[in-house]
Amino acid sequence: MTMRTSLLFLYGTGARVHEAIGLRLSDLDLKQKFVGLREPERNPKWDNPTLPNTLDLYVQSSAPRRSDLDRVFVTCNRKPQRRNTRRYNFVRLCARANIQQANIHSPTPGMHDLRHTFAVHCLEAWVRQGNDLRQKLPFLRATLAMPS
Repeated sequence: MTMRTSLLFLYGTGARVHEAIGLRLSDLDLKQKFVGLREPERNPKWDNPTLPNTLDLYVQSSAPRRSDLDRVFVTCNRKPQRRNTRRYNFVRLCARANIQQANIHSPTPGMHDLRHTFAVHCLEAWVRQGNDLRQKLPFLRATLAMPS
């Protein structure tokens, strides 16, 4: 459940992998559909109505493993997730689902690709809704901004 929820979080917010790994319970406001990502300009509200519910369910079900940790995503051993473990599990999931990419660098997509997918899907949704992209692009830019 941890991997599923963390992948949904990455896809649903456009967050970077290290931001998801470092995410703390105090960074979430599930009622307001808000997540604080430690960088003041990167505090998105998400439009995905199921993500807050999924996160809330995960936070409640993982509470016994978390004990006194403030981290959202924890392992069965009551420790914060590690980037290498997460990458290893992601590659295994892609292999089991037969998800491949035609790329000489890696046979499977990376978790960072979820960030790019988030951006493309935001743009597609705005076009379908008839929004003016010139007005929406500053939001996407702020959401995906690199730290200064």
